[in-house]
Amino acid sequence: MILITIMFLIVFIFQLKLSYIWLDLKVFDQFDVLFDSDPNLWIHMFAHGWGSNTILHPLANYVFTIPIRIIEALASVANLVNDPVAFRESLVLYISPLSSALMAVLMYIIFRIMEFNHLKAFFVACLTALGFSSLAFGSIPSVYTLTSFSNSLLMILALSHSINARKLTHICFVIVGLFTVGITISNIIHVGWLYWFIFLSNGSTPLSALIKSVSRSAVILAATIALFFVVDFVIQRDDTMNMAETKRYIGLFTPTPMEQAIKLARFPETVARTFIPTIPAEMPSYTGTELGGAIKVQVSISTIEFGIPSIFLSIAALVAVGGGAVIAYKQGGVWRNMALASVATIVTFGLLHSLFGAYIYLYSQTWFVPCVFLLAAWLKIPFFNTRAGLGLIGVLLALLLIGDIYVLNDITKTITPVMSNVK
Repeated sequence: MILITIMFLIVFIFQLKLSYIWLDLKVFDQFDVLFDSDPNLWIHMFAHGWGSNTILHPLANYVFTIPIRIIEALASVANLVNDPVAFRESLVLYISPLSSALMAVLMYIIFRIMEFNHLKAFFVACLTALGFSSLAFGSIPSVYTLTSFSNSLLMILALSHSINARKLTHICFVIVGLFTVGITISNIIHVGWLYWFIFLSNGSTPLSALIKSVSRSAVILAATIALFFVVDFVIQRDDTMNMAETKRYIGLFTPTPMEQAIKLARFPETVARTFIPTIPAEMPSYTGTELGGAIKVQVSISTIEFGIPSIFLSIAALVAVGGGAVIAYKQGGVWRNMALASVATIVTFGLLHSLFGAYIYLYSQTWFVPCVFLLAAWLKIPFFNTRAGLGLIGVLLALLLIGDIYVLNDITKTITPVMSNVK
C-alpha cells in the first residue's frame, strides 16, 4: 500500500508539473497544439459550464463545474479568491493529473482482484502510468483521461459484480456508467461490453448476454441524454443543444472512404503508439498562423507518415495485444470473459474512430484500459515468475520511462523557440 501511494503521488505531481509547463508555454490557449486536443475549450467547460451544444459530450459541461464552483464559493468566503474566473480555471489543471494517477491505482486494484501478487500488480500500475497516451493526455485538460479513469473504475465494478453479484455493486456500475457516457457519448461501447462480460460471467450464453447488455446499455444511454435535457432546461442555457448542430458537427469530421480504409489499416500501429513513445509529426498550427495564436506549430501522432516503423509497430501491437488475448482466453473463467470483452471493446472503438473523426490518436484513451488488461495477461506466463522475467519487466518499464521523457522533452523544444518571440 505504501508503494502504490508513493507511485500515485509521483504520477500526480509529474503530470501536474507537466500541465504547468504547457500552461506557461500558452499551449492551453489554442486548439490542437498537443495531439489535436482542445484544452482551451475544456478549461472553459469544466470551470464555467460553457461548451459545445452537441450531444457528443452531454454532461461534460456540468460534471466538474458544480464542485469547482462550490470550492470557489467556499474559498471566496475565506477571502482566498481575488479573481473567481481565474481561480476556477486554475482548479481545472488538477483534473487530468488526478484522473491519471487514480487510474494507475485502480489498475493495481484490478490485478489484485485478478490474484496477481503485489509486485506484478505494481508493474501493471507502472505500465498504466507510463503508457505514452496516458502520460500525454494526463497533463492536458480534456475528457480523454477522464474516459480511461472511468473505464478502469467500471472494470473494477464489473469484475466485483461477476465474482459476487450484489445490488449495490450494480447500482454503482450504473452511476459510473452514467458519468462515463456523460463525459463522451461513445463510451457507451465500453459500458456495453462490460455488461456483456457481467452476464457472460453469470452464466448467460454469448447471444443472451449480448441482448441483455444492449438493453441495459440503451437504458443508460437514454438516461444520460434525458439527464442532459433536464439540467439544460433547469439552468436555461443560451446555447441549447440541437440535433441540427450535432449533425453539422459530425459532418465536418467524416472522412472519405479512402481515409477510413487507411485509418482502419493503421489502427494496430495507433494502438502501439498508445503505449510506445514516438516523436510526433510537426506542422503549422492554423490557430497560431492564421488566427494569431502564440504557438505557431502543432504536434500530432495521427499525421505521422506511413513507413517501415509503422509496419513494425503494427506487428508489435498485434503480437502483444493479440498474444495477451490468447493467454487470457486460455486461463478460462473471468480471465477468458474479460479478454473477450476487452478485444470486442478495442475492435469496436477501432472501427468507430476509423470511420468517424479526423484524428484517431485523440481517442486512444478509449481503448487504453482494455489494452492494459490484455498486455498484463502476459504476466501469467511462468517465465515472469522468475527473476529473469521480473527483471525483464523492470527493464522494459525503465525504457518506457526514458522514451517518455525523451519525447516530451523533444515536444517542449519544438514549442519553446516559438515562445521567444512572444511578448
